[in-house]
Amino acid sequence: MFCHSFVPQKPFPGYPSKATRPAAPGDSYRFTIMGPGVTPLIQVEIPGLEAWRGTAEQVEAQQNGQRLWDATMTDDRKCKPENAGPS
Repeated sequence: MFCHSFVPQKPFPGYPSKATRPAAPGDSYRFTIMGPGVTPLIQVEIPGLEAWRGTAEQVEAQQNGQRLWDATMTDDRKCKPENAGPS
């Protein structure tokens, strides 16, 4: 399992560096999803996040994303701790 929520990340136990890794706002993001058995890979590349300006549209998108995260990660013990929003 891999989860990344675009917030600073603590290294995994045993990782050589103990320094917190910065958020990863890239120019673009590529996602590859592997299915079971002979299921084909699904891959998509999307544009990176625009600079945060705090516009009403950005705030609304962030709130919608937080609601989706909270609903999706309700019982998840691995990725939910990365949540930067209210628990």
